[in-house]
Amino acid sequence: MNINGEGELTAYKDTAKVRLMVTSDERSLRQAMEANQALRLELIQEFVAAGIPIDDINNSNVSSTPQLGLFGRNPNSFEVSARMEIQVSSEEHLQLLAAAADEHDEVEFETTAFEHSEKNSFEDQVREMALQDVKAQKAYYESSLGLELKAINFFYGGIRQMSRAMPRAAMAQEMGMEMEMDANGGRASTSLSLTASAVAPTFDEVEYQTNINVVFEIVNEN
Repeated sequence: MNINGEGELTAYKDTAKVRLMVTSDERSLRQAMEANQALRLELIQEFVAAGIPIDDINNSNVSSTPQLGLFGRNPNSFEVSARMEIQVSSEEHLQLLAAAADEHDEVEFETTAFEHSEKNSFEDQVREMALQDVKAQKAYYESSLGLELKAINFFYGGIRQMSRAMPRAAMAQEMGMEMEMDANGGRASTSLSLTASAVAPTFDEVEYQTNINVVFEIVNEN
């Protein structure tokens, strides 16, 4: 006989990896590189002062591109770009990075990737839940039907991750949505204030699911 066990747990993606692109344009390559490095150091100091660990801030390799004039082959300026990857674990720090892009024309808010820091632990837990579900059903059938069951094979369905975005009501609150009411108490208009918190999405829910199908042999029947 086959017994199917299921496990399911819900958590929140509690960390986000943000990529910022820092670009500097100066008349000489050296000036562009120095300006780019100075701005990145300024940003790092600001992020660390706000509580982001220095180990969670990484710099990529610097790339440079000569900017040629309309006439002539010699470049009249140099553009230097460097990518910063910062890992944050709070919406306040996420908003800080978004604000940095707002305040500096040289900084571009590229991407945000959300992750769950306890992913491996939750995967172990849902597997254990599925196995306990199988064991509970096995014990029930043995007790109710007077059988003795022995496991001879199993099929593992793997871990499925299902992400769910924040509900609209909560998202509206995060984005600073204000409702104006008319004289009768009805909704007259909606005013949406897009602040730094709206630049980067909020942390979503993640649901871990798995199933294990165990094949049992009836080894004793009374």
